[in-house]
Amino acid sequence: MLAGGLPEERAVLLIGGPGTGKSTLGMQFLQDGIERGESCLFVSTEQRPDELADSFAPYDFDLEDENLAIETVHATLGETLEDEQTELVLDSLGERGSMNNGAEQPFTRGSEGGDRTFGPFSTPFEQESVSAVLEEYAPCDRVVFDSVSGLEAMAEDPQVFRRAVLDFIRLFTERFGATTLFTAEEMGQQIAEGVGTSGMLQFNTHGVIRLWREQVDGDFHRFVQVRKMRGVNHETRAYEVEFDPRGVHVVPERWTPASSVTEQEPLRTGISGLDALCGGGLVQGGTALLEHDGLADVNPLVVNMLVEAVRRDDALVLLPPSNLEPDRLDRLISERIGSIESLLKDDQLFVLDLVGNWTQYDYNVFSITDRDRLLRSIFGGSELLMSYQMKRIFRAMNSRRGEKQALIITYTDAMLQELTPKEIRRIHQWGKKKLFYPEDTVLFVQNPRVMQEQLSEFFVLDSQQVLRTWMHDRGLQYVKLEKSPMGHLGSSKLVKHVEYPPYVRIQQSHSATQPATGKRTRHPNRRT
Repeated sequence: MLAGGLPEERAVLLIGGPGTGKSTLGMQFLQDGIERGESCLFVSTEQRPDELADSFAPYDFDLEDENLAIETVHATLGETLEDEQTELVLDSLGERGSMNNGAEQPFTRGSEGGDRTFGPFSTPFEQESVSAVLEEYAPCDRVVFDSVSGLEAMAEDPQVFRRAVLDFIRLFTERFGATTLFTAEEMGQQIAEGVGTSGMLQFNTHGVIRLWREQVDGDFHRFVQVRKMRGVNHETRAYEVEFDPRGVHVVPERWTPASSVTEQEPLRTGISGLDALCGGGLVQGGTALLEHDGLADVNPLVVNMLVEAVRRDDALVLLPPSNLEPDRLDRLISERIGSIESLLKDDQLFVLDLVGNWTQYDYNVFSITDRDRLLRSIFGGSELLMSYQMKRIFRAMNSRRGEKQALIITYTDAMLQELTPKEIRRIHQWGKKKLFYPEDTVLFVQNPRVMQEQLSEFFVLDSQQVLRTWMHDRGLQYVKLEKSPMGHLGSSKLVKHVEYPPYVRIQQSHSATQPATGKRTRHPNRRT
């Protein structure tokens, strides 16, 4: 999900409600560092070392390793040296081994730890005093601060609190040179009050990861999602998490089946973002479905697939809708691959016109004739007769395209102009066996709202790939891969219409461009 791990020497925020696994995931992050011989620090504002040991007892975490230090910092009632008034003071207890992995040997506290006091008085629970305790552990490779919510008692003024948290971020990333994971409580969709009323933590940390629980068919499941990670081409989908003695595991490891569906290269769509979403393009020799809600402009997506097919020198069979008139299509493609008339004359384009928009062309434009309609009415709409009529049309197309493979683009609402749902199902199944070449790829385009539910579901079940595009309430268009043997199944991406070819762009995650920087020399793409 993170394209390799957390960016080194950066601070990342892990948010989630109680019991979602924040502390466990944090300790698992440190355990990975321990196994790599790195120096690690776990800071708890909620539990003391013995309580942490009980919490982590079910897991195979090595809390006694010499490379791990555990420090707890809490606010408790006590008297300070300044005014001998009773107020919130710092109570800290730390445990640490030698943690000497070749770096500068840091301060080492006795294994029993101890409270921070100045004679009979205690130090105030302030950012400076907590930092003074934690600075004894510098330098360090990995830090987990669990949780920032425990610092809320530090200051009643939100601005003072924000500055204090920002100072801790700088302390760990700059002074320690550590990759740091902060945790914070989340209540519903909002971070706990006081942690950052305007999303301060999310703005000032390098990344945000969210853990949460929700019901799935009556049972609670835990989920994780990377909300942001600057400079990282990270996964945006939500994954489920499971727990075992090794810690937290993200599932599924694969979203799509093993790549045994086809040995052929996918067919590019002409839109790089759409190809990335689909795992390279459409399944060659398969059936794909592009669903829309009637509001989203689906034609630019289809036109680019048409253009790309012609550039591959594939034949193109088009059953167009009423809103894709020849003049409009010609304007979209003529500067890129030539005019419609030239494509028709070169046996590159074949049109099955069922809505009567293409009467200006007579070569390679086919339609259901009045004679065909008369015969169908006489024989009561016989599927056998309709199959014969379609066979006659496709035989003419196949003889003219020769050995070229074809991309067959069919708008199902146009089919309903002439055919019944029963006829459409029969002809489609029969046509795949009798009329198409094995390497031909079929793309159906449909609006389920104007179709019978059974016919709409028929195309969903029959298709190897299903894409859905729709208009959001905010007026933005999105596309989502809902079924596929490859690609980013379940991902939704923004559709952006532009004024230059290919006239539409699909949102893509930005690749890593800002490597971590710090006092130590690191490989620019290294993750922790």
